[in-house]
Amino acid sequence: MIESTNNSHIKNIIKLMKNGKERRKQKLYPVEGPKMVLEALKLGLVNEIYISERALEGLNYEKDSANNRYAGFSCDEVLKILRENGYETVSDKVFKELSDTVTPQGMIALADIRDTSVKDVIYSQYGVKHFCDDICCMSVSRILILEDIQDPGNLGTMLRTAEAAGFNGVIINKGTVDPYNPKAVRSSMGAVLRLPFSYGEDICDIIEECRNCGITVYGTHLQGNDIRKTEYKPCSAFVIGNESKGMSERAKALCDYTIRIPMNPVSESLNAGIAAGIIMYHSSLKFL
Repeated sequence: MIESTNNSHIKNIIKLMKNGKERRKQKLYPVEGPKMVLEALKLGLVNEIYISERALEGLNYEKDSANNRYAGFSCDEVLKILRENGYETVSDKVFKELSDTVTPQGMIALADIRDTSVKDVIYSQYGVKHFCDDICCMSVSRILILEDIQDPGNLGTMLRTAEAAGFNGVIINKGTVDPYNPKAVRSSMGAVLRLPFSYGEDICDIIEECRNCGITVYGTHLQGNDIRKTEYKPCSAFVIGNESKGMSERAKALCDYTIRIPMNPVSESLNAGIAAGIIMYHSSLKFL
């Protein structure tokens, strides 16, 4: 059992929790909680697993009880998965230092950061397919482009919503917060593990690459067309700008269309995560 924060593995997890540059350098990031860890294991993304002594005791204690479910698995199944993949037990005191939450969930793993290009996202088959009345199958591509999003909670929410709305993936510019930030990972509810997404250096390069691949790009802007009166192309990308400044003029100039969400005049704006969710679902309803 690991009982000191001076342990090299523990020091590294704490470093990865706090430092985005270190995450990119090692191509690893922490995922916390049994559901996230077991999902990452299922996807083959896990390198190291750490479980608190209390969580391990709970699994062993509950495995023979009638209510022995743990993150959707039986306790026996979880113990078997842990044995097969290997794990380190950590004292409760040390685990509390590792956890990014007020109430630690007892399990942390280090997951691989995937290398995905912008074109990988554009041509991803992750999204839905729409069957027309004549039974002709038409591919539908939906991409979310994020420009300078600063709040990790907003970013995680957008990833989660994009997955739920059947989007092919998300492309993030250099000025956007790290999607592997612990708060973003937690807010994504596992979408960060499953949904294809990529980094692009410059927002204009991202938009131009999408357009060159036949994707129609819609920018969000206060003077844009009402989303209720907008017809969306089967292959579309939607640009969501910074929480306070919105989409940049550079990005706006390259978009094929700009759109807006109608609001009560007394309201100046919507939370970026909420706005993105409304636009993603409104543009996708007929394709889901």
